[in-house]
Amino acid sequence: MDISEQCGHTLEEQIELFNGIKPLFANKALLVILNKIDVLRPDELSEEKKEMMKVFDQEGNILLDLHNIAVLYHVAVQSTYFTTVDPGNP
Repeated sequence: MDISEQCGHTLEEQIELFNGIKPLFANKALLVILNKIDVLRPDELSEEKKEMMKVFDQEGNILLDLHNIAVLYHVAVQSTYFTTVDPGNP
């Protein structure tokens, strides 16, 4: 999802697309990733757009932004390094 709308599609259009393909993933958790959060953070959205985003809070969907993914990735890589390469360093 490009919440900044710089991709050329409004948030509403992107959500319509999501709702259109959602039936293809019935009974599966979905990972929805927000990009371009350096341009517009989720907490900077208007109240109307925040309300629209609530569609992702349903049915076990997981909503992440790229910053959180980078943090999770860094922690996972660092943890793997310390476990496998340098076990003496916690």
